[in-house]
Amino acid sequence: MVKELSSMRVAALYSMADTGLYINNVWKEKENRCAVISILKDREGNDRVQFMAAEILLENCTGIPGEIDRARLGELYAIAIKKNYTGDLNRWGMYDSTDIGPVGKHLLKIGKPAVPALARLLNKRGGLVYSGSKGASVANEWLYRKKDVAAFFIIHIMQYSLPWPKDPKKRDEVIKQVKAKLAE
Repeated sequence: MVKELSSMRVAALYSMADTGLYINNVWKEKENRCAVISILKDREGNDRVQFMAAEILLENCTGIPGEIDRARLGELYAIAIKKNYTGDLNRWGMYDSTDIGPVGKHLLKIGKPAVPALARLLNKRGGLVYSGSKGASVANEWLYRKKDVAAFFIIHIMQYSLPWPKDPKKRDEVIKQVKAKLAE
């Protein structure tokens, strides 16, 4: 399983085969479930492979098994933002303040244990974009940065009542408010 995930792009998890999405098909086989759990428990494992294993797990389980460290899952999702493992923002969602894609939903499932890792990204400026045509062009006008992605999900996880402006400078003000709330 590690070798297979090592050679894949994250987008391939969401590719459709004759029998359904890869991310769901891989979970159907019991030995793959054990492999996914084993990958996630290996503290020395490859972060990208572990992130992909987390995607498989969180897509297919309603809860998170007790043997999985939720804080470590949060770190994996923060690393995925920092290193842009998904290649674009499409699967994170964020087209507006209420839109959450499948990867974003998995991050929300982790909940508060993810917040410390996300908070460490609140100063990361690197840009991230959406792929596609017209919808992506409109969404890319938001000029999202890594710190915006982290702030967006902290706001949702912590259920802060904060605006989510289109303008990056106004979002910087929101990010300051997020930092202040986290410091309380």
